[in-house]
Amino acid sequence: MKVLPTSTCFKNLYRQFHVQFTSGQYGEREGKYICIEQVGVISTWESTFTGVLTSKMIQQPEKEVINVNERLHLQDPAPLYDRLLKRGPFFNGTHWILTRHAHVNALLRNQAPSKRTGNEPLANSLRKNILFKDPPDHTRHRAAAQEFFSPRSMLLEEETITEVATRLIASVKEKRRMEFISEFASRLPVAIVADYLGVPEDKHDFLFGFARQFIFEFSNDPEMSDRGVSELRSYFTLNIDEFMRKASPGKLLEKLAEGHRNGMLAKEELIEMCVFLFAAGSETSGCLLGSGLLTLLQHPESLEAIRNNPNLIPNAIEEMLRYESPVPMTTMRSTTEPMEIDGLVIPEGRPVIGILAAANRDPEKFPNPGVFDIHRNTTGHFSFGGGIHYCLGASLVRLEAKVTFRILFEQLPDLRLDNGHLPGRWLRSMSGSNKGFAFHWRERVPTRGLEYLNLKW
Repeated sequence: MKVLPTSTCFKNLYRQFHVQFTSGQYGEREGKYICIEQVGVISTWESTFTGVLTSKMIQQPEKEVINVNERLHLQDPAPLYDRLLKRGPFFNGTHWILTRHAHVNALLRNQAPSKRTGNEPLANSLRKNILFKDPPDHTRHRAAAQEFFSPRSMLLEEETITEVATRLIASVKEKRRMEFISEFASRLPVAIVADYLGVPEDKHDFLFGFARQFIFEFSNDPEMSDRGVSELRSYFTLNIDEFMRKASPGKLLEKLAEGHRNGMLAKEELIEMCVFLFAAGSETSGCLLGSGLLTLLQHPESLEAIRNNPNLIPNAIEEMLRYESPVPMTTMRSTTEPMEIDGLVIPEGRPVIGILAAANRDPEKFPNPGVFDIHRNTTGHFSFGGGIHYCLGASLVRLEAKVTFRILFEQLPDLRLDNGHLPGRWLRSMSGSNKGFAFHWRERVPTRGLEYLNLKW
């Protein structure tokens, strides 16, 4: 492996995305790279970078400029993922970006990179939660809730989820149409996780807004995020003692309270777990319910197969997760030692991000990745991450989706997209023709979900 000296500089040509380098050791040599301006939270440039370059990188041909926050990519990111997969691992000016399945897998399985980066453009309100912790703190926090979220424990929750889903559908059935995201997909997971955390039913709507603000931690308004999450934290701080006294045996809060009594969690840590689980527990599931249903409605042959055989639903859910990944990328990790990926050495102390959604469409792992196939072997998709940071609530998300699709197709056999009805709040926000009548994808990261999905039956 040919390595350029670490004194090699990458000179930033402002918004030209060309990086020129010279190497005195190997003689004057100049080459060009085109760097991605933004991949989710990535938005800043460093004027210089000293690191390790392989000859493989030097020989890489010039590529076109890509900005994943362009509306085109947010509405249909598949072409972007294809281009990222062809590019392979690269440095974009601030972060190392991994896209291929094998490379992302190596990142997820490697426990050396740290989540305590301090460099990610996040508001301060979430830095204490499990998402940004390394072992042993991460291990300790996760252990307090892991038993409740085990697949075996989740089987006991199917009846509760069925009751909530049935009630939500009954509330709109006579209207013969609904906006699925606001009237079902966002409501179901909030009601479920709020109940698990001891929140009274009459406060579910009150907390719903705070849960939605959680995702802004990764976007461009950290001040707004701090406010929302801080209010959510204040709510749990004021009520946690009462909630713990009334916690139902076997519920999530009872498990967390037990961890607190046993010294596993400090009081502040218990509250942080409640804030994180409430916010994250509503977001991933809501995204999957909306995108999964839309994908089925866009593939009528798959929908008909599921209606004829509901036993296909579990595998169909896995394909939905692969095909439209609710969480497109990892949170940032920082290398604590040099990390080699396919002959490329990422130096110590460098931020690294894995594009999960691109890895889920790597043709070397999933043949014909652009085809939605409910019979596909989806083993190895990264929609819930992997390694020690694998999504704690993955079993709950899967169960909520399974129950939802089963009940929807039982109760609403003629369910279809409604292209002729747009709720007033969306009509007022339309600009030009960029918003369709039946559905529209949210134009923000880090999660991929629908802004609205209009249905009728």
